[in-house]
Amino acid sequence: MTDRFTTKGFADYIIEQRGHANTFLDRIDALIDWKRIDRVLGKHYRKTAGADGRPAYPALP
Repeated sequence: MTDRFTTKGFADYIIEQRGHANTFLDRIDALIDWKRIDRVLGKHYRKTAGADGRPAYPALP
């Protein structure tokens, strides 16, 4: 039963491919000036409580 897990399966392949996709998003994150966008959104986005009294989500987390 130990030799059953020696070869990679389909799930292992998917996980390996998934790890490479994050580098693209990391590059985009490095290129975008989030502070500048947050200032623009802050001028137009009002943080008010919802109908049930819960606090609103921030414009950028």
